[in-house]
Amino acid sequence: MVDISEAVSDYSVRACEKLRKKNQFCKIVSVFMRTNPFRKQDQQYSNILSYKLSIPTNDTRDILYVTRMITERLFKKNINFIKAGVMLSDFYDKGVSQSGMFIRRNRNEKDISLMETIDRINSTGIGKVNFASQGIKKDWSMKRHMHSPRYTTNWEDFIVVS
Repeated sequence: MVDISEAVSDYSVRACEKLRKKNQFCKIVSVFMRTNPFRKQDQQYSNILSYKLSIPTNDTRDILYVTRMITERLFKKNINFIKAGVMLSDFYDKGVSQSGMFIRRNRNEKDISLMETIDRINSTGIGKVNFASQGIKKDWSMKRHMHSPRYTTNWEDFIVVS
């Protein structure tokens, strides 16, 4: 459960960063998980759950809370998961959404400032500031030792002809 939970948390953090970069808020959070369809000997499982928030948010802590709750509901013991992901939907611009009469908006300047500060620090390199739920080791992360050179987008991979 730890690996899949860390992966979902990591994807949630990245999604929230992108949300804030576009000055957007979301109201629906979805998490999906699936096994490898090509391993016929393994038990197959694929599922997705969504949760609708009462007010739109772009606060990573709110999204992490929801994705953790969904991950715990989706997870099955003795199942070899190969893929998981997070989807955010039902987007709102800042100040556009309407809340109910009894819903308390608890977003304050400190919360906004915290998210902006984390984004600013992480803009110098992904993962400078992590949430604990993202883990440290990340054994689950994609292996990139076999990737093709990026001749057109990376100067280090550029071919020099002499």
